[in-house]
Amino acid sequence: MDFLDYREKLKIAFNDEMKNSYLMTKVFNILETVCKDTSTGLLDIVEYHCFCNVTGTHIDQRFCTGNGRFRHCIDVLKKHTTSIVDFLSYYIAFVNAVNTEKNGMWNRFTFITLITRMMKEAHIPYELLKNGEEYFIFPKGANELDNALVSEPLEWLKGYSKAHKTYCIALH
Repeated sequence: MDFLDYREKLKIAFNDEMKNSYLMTKVFNILETVCKDTSTGLLDIVEYHCFCNVTGTHIDQRFCTGNGRFRHCIDVLKKHTTSIVDFLSYYIAFVNAVNTEKNGMWNRFTFITLITRMMKEAHIPYELLKNGEEYFIFPKGANELDNALVSEPLEWLKGYSKAHKTYCIALH
């Protein structure tokens, strides 16, 4: 039984807004710790520029050295916490900016694993979908519908790259 299940048993369950806040707090606690514990840059200049360009964020030259690029990305994410959709869209843009071939502890897979685990712990009903090398996120519906209308067709279409791409675009 996790923390939210325990609260529900006590009849003090979280509402959606509280769950969203819980998720973001957990994510930022980890990102802030990583930022403070790492003196070398977690993001290279290309990854930083990619994130800024995708999200329409001004590149700040003060953040272009050391771990400043990562710090700036965290600050941008913090500015987009008014809704779960806004936060997740910026977080996924951040993840997709991280080089797919990056080695080390904090790579694209680690950041995806972090958000996936935190959404599960916070009981946030969103699902990640990988399209090629990039991820996108969408709200979960009923399991039966998600499987019948999303997961299974994607699996069937893997052998048909054009149809698979078109279906992913439609889901997006």
